[in-house]
Amino acid sequence: MSKIHQLPPHSQLARAELGDMADWGDLAENVARLVDRIDFYVTHQYAQWTADPDEVAAARRSRQKPPPFPLIRPVAARPPSLHERLNESYAAQASEYTVNPLAPRMVSDDEFDAFIDQFL
Repeated sequence: MSKIHQLPPHSQLARAELGDMADWGDLAENVARLVDRIDFYVTHQYAQWTADPDEVAAARRSRQKPPPFPLIRPVAARPPSLHERLNESYAAQASEYTVNPLAPRMVSDDEFDAFIDQFL
């Protein structure tokens, strides 16, 4: 029975098994998550400062349900395989809460007539 339970982290075989995640540890991931959250906060604040009141009112009228938790886009530098996986997860979550504004909307005959009458 071998007394080695795990390969040393600096061994070539261990690094080959881990691939691009070989040098990625808990500290690096925690720093990357902090960068993601700071970017989310700054982007959110900028959007509030520069939002047009008419756009805000239109968004409230659309009654689009917001996500139950903030969707934080992964922006920090990470190993490519991890970054791709996190981006796919973010895109899947974001697609549940986005509405296609260019999608056709069904209107009644009266609404259509009223729309046409405003141009005549």
